[in-house]
Amino acid sequence: MDSNTSRQEFGLDVAPLKLNLGGTEVAFDNGLWVQDSKSGGAGHKEVMKLRKQNVSLQDENNFLKLKVDILLDMLAETSAVSHYHENELKQLRGKKR
Repeated sequence: MDSNTSRQEFGLDVAPLKLNLGGTEVAFDNGLWVQDSKSGGAGHKEVMKLRKQNVSLQDENNFLKLKVDILLDMLAETSAVSHYHENELKQLRGKKR
């Protein structure tokens, strides 16, 4: 039963759910937690700082994934060359005998 139906059926008029987290007040609105406009800009600055840090960490993570991919390619190439040389040595040793 949605909120409009419950209000009509039971006469319930419940105030929005609000929490105070570390000096920042947030309210549950339409399925999302949103910062209350009355709580000031300190929380907003912290959110913006965290978003910027998040983007920076995502960029760093993508860069590190690229490095891992390159290293794996280099390892595969080196392994293939090593395997080729081992087979070549085995063939040369077989011819010598």
